[in-house]
Amino acid sequence: MQVILTPKHGPAPLPGMRNTLARADIRGVRFGDAEGPWLVKFLPGKLGETAGDNMNETPQEYIKRITSYVEGEQPLKVQAATPKKLERLIKGVSMSKLRKRHAPDKWSVVEILAHLADTEIVGGYRIRMILGAPGTPIPGFNQDAWVTSGHYDKRDPRKSVEQFRAFREANLALLKSLTPEQWKHHGIHSERGVETVEHIVRMFAGHDLNHIRQIENILVPQK
Repeated sequence: MQVILTPKHGPAPLPGMRNTLARADIRGVRFGDAEGPWLVKFLPGKLGETAGDNMNETPQEYIKRITSYVEGEQPLKVQAATPKKLERLIKGVSMSKLRKRHAPDKWSVVEILAHLADTEIVGGYRIRMILGAPGTPIPGFNQDAWVTSGHYDKRDPRKSVEQFRAFREANLALLKSLTPEQWKHHGIHSERGVETVEHIVRMFAGHDLNHIRQIENILVPQK
């Protein structure tokens, strides 16, 4: 699907990102903007923001799986613990092992770490956009395209962890300053629909645990 955002008053449509679901049910929904309301249309195409996990999942199945990892957990504590867990997992591991893909369609540890660093930027941006303009559209992105275009396979894994730590600390500092009302503010994700700040934080905590499991499965010998 392709998202087209069109000003209610103005001649030129603005092309947005692409998503995977036919969202005809919300065609014509208006979103607030500093320059006035927008109309959203969804056109055929494909994105795949859950790429790198399970491409056969629907967005709803992805949400259910990712949030299941943090059931009974405190998302902020999970997020705060992730940088040290990543450091411990890769400590003393050879670069060749970290760069090795164990299947053509599976990311290496180096690529997973670069993905975590980049998506932390994405998450922080989305939350800030929602806080500044509740109800704002949230475009998806093609994760596999980022792996290729961003040369994830050439990234330094330890620098990726350092970058992830810095972005995560900045985002956690912001989240800890929010009022209860701000946690309920939401945006409209191009694949998954309405997402509150609270939901995004839970998703990112589950996203952490998902990729930690992947790294463990790659690096820790299976008995």
